[in-house]
Amino acid sequence: LHSDRDHYVINAVAVTPATVGIISTDEFRRLVEKYPEISDYLTENVSRELDFQLQKSAMNRLAGAKENLFWLLITLYEKLNHTGKDTGSLDLHLSEQDLADMLGVSRETVVVHMSSLKKRGLARATRGSVIILDYKGLVQARKEM
Repeated sequence: LHSDRDHYVINAVAVTPATVGIISTDEFRRLVEKYPEISDYLTENVSRELDFQLQKSAMNRLAGAKENLFWLLITLYEKLNHTGKDTGSLDLHLSEQDLADMLGVSRETVVVHMSSLKKRGLARATRGSVIILDYKGLVQARKEM
């Protein structure tokens, strides 16, 4: 994120289907005044994201890469699984490099731990995508760590 006083440039990658629109600051303010629930919605989402980042930061300080990977996969499943079920597989549409970047570890570290998860039938990586195969098994395996 950088600014040149009146404009901001942001680069992002959506991990779920997304629609992007651009509105002026004044228009945004008018919308929030007219529809105060927008402010509530944004505040709740920012709060959840900050909580997620704080949890991730705490995990990175206190646990090893394997436990952090388990936590991240479980958390992403819970955030991105819109079926309401805790069974079935879920394609995260994230690469092993994406996970490594999120965890602050090398891709090789993620590859080693993903290989272990694949052998246990919990998750697998394909070219450019990580798929959670057994959410309940992943949760149970983390509890056993």
